[in-house]
Amino acid sequence: MILSENSFTNFYNKSMAIIEPSAHTLEELESDVRGMVDLARHQPVRLSIEGQSGILMVPEDQLDRSDEILYWVRAHLQATKASRKPAALRTGEDFPGASWLQYLDDEDLDTFLEELRQSLLEAVDSNHLDCLRQLVSDWETTANVLSDPNDSATLCETFDPDNFIEVSRPA
Repeated sequence: MILSENSFTNFYNKSMAIIEPSAHTLEELESDVRGMVDLARHQPVRLSIEGQSGILMVPEDQLDRSDEILYWVRAHLQATKASRKPAALRTGEDFPGASWLQYLDDEDLDTFLEELRQSLLEAVDSNHLDCLRQLVSDWETTANVLSDPNDSATLCETFDPDNFIEVSRPA
């Protein structure tokens, strides 16, 4: 299953709405600026300004997490689109910000996309990005090895037991 264009927006909204913002008026802010800022350090705070667009204050770490999740959701969508092209025709330009994905074959790219989807869901549910970061790092390392034609040919060749011999343990 892939993230669709419609689920993308819902997915990002969920990543931003880990804690529902508390709603306050500009008058409340004026009467307790320090308290409102302290509150905003821990959870989103929405300020309603009569007749104008409101203001949303979000803790920086939550915004950074949401931005990173959004980055990989976009990468997922772009890679899904690129996966429709034959592997031989894919280039780094098909994967903005993750050009190393061009070195994965169809099966590996499909596996990466599924694992990325699962990891993104877990990141949103757990509010932690460690698994997402580890997954991306592991796949980037794999793709970098596959980018070298000699290494790739060696790693991807079919196992032939005749290419191996039994050796005795050194004395």
